[in-house]
Amino acid sequence: MHIPGVALTTLSMRAEGYHVAVNLEASGTFNQRLADAALARMQAAGAQIMNFFSINAELFRDWRSTDPSAATAVPYLDQ
Repeated sequence: MHIPGVALTTLSMRAEGYHVAVNLEASGTFNQRLADAALARMQAAGAQIMNFFSINAELFRDWRSTDPSAATAVPYLDQ
């Protein structure tokens, strides 16, 4: 999905009261001005602009977790 599509979804979700984390690395456009404007709008609406690792770390919460998914997630993030 490109930045304007991410912005529309993000702004709609924020208007509904959702917490939104935008993965900056998964959003792209060839126009830097457009990207900067869209990111500024999303951030002003309260969205968290983050990278892939930060989003996963926040979702994971505790690196000492005994959750079985940790055996898969931690090595993947270590790459």
